[in-house]
Amino acid sequence: LLTALLLFPCVRAKSAPPAIKARAAILMDAKTGQVLYEKNSRLRSAPASTTKVVTAIIAIESGRLAEEVTVSPQAAATGGSSMHLHTGQKLLLRELVTGLLLRSGNDAAAAIAEHLAGSVEEFSLLMNEKAEQLGAYDSQFKNPHGLSAAGHYTTAFDLAWITRYALTHPVFADIVSTKETAIEWFDRKGQEHEQNLRNTNKLLWMLEDADGVKTG
Repeated sequence: LLTALLLFPCVRAKSAPPAIKARAAILMDAKTGQVLYEKNSRLRSAPASTTKVVTAIIAIESGRLAEEVTVSPQAAATGGSSMHLHTGQKLLLRELVTGLLLRSGNDAAAAIAEHLAGSVEEFSLLMNEKAEQLGAYDSQFKNPHGLSAAGHYTTAFDLAWITRYALTHPVFADIVSTKETAIEWFDRKGQEHEQNLRNTNKLLWMLEDADGVKTG
């Protein structure tokens, strides 16, 4: 028996790589930044609504979350996924960030950008400055919501790196882990009621330990 054990030691089976259909993917340890798995992680791609992670970082770090924001016609008319804002509506910046991250509101992203920087274009400059500060060198943002635009790109690595930083902000971490919440809402008739916001991230319901972060 001893001879058999020496001649036929246990061989640890090597796990097969996961079957990832996406063009690019990454698994990163949020605490250390260690990359545990990657597939084309440096490939430049359109980030869609994951763009909003950067938008949220800038909004939170502005220190102006308690300010009241008036929604412009341009912000209200922003296409794609929506928080259903209307022109002249007033919300706190924090409520817009909540709608940005839970409902993936493109209109919320535009309203945040206009309030903090005066325009979507000026806000995009802040986004690119922040990305460079964080070491996300393969990213360039043209808008705060992620609607397709020439020259608007990032990589799986950069997104993970940026999100790792975002999660150090308790406000960000709290919002993205929230399944459902309600905010004060004035409708077009000026009537106040609570507006329910349900997170678009289905992983929060599918996996017990899931705590974010952003669909896109």
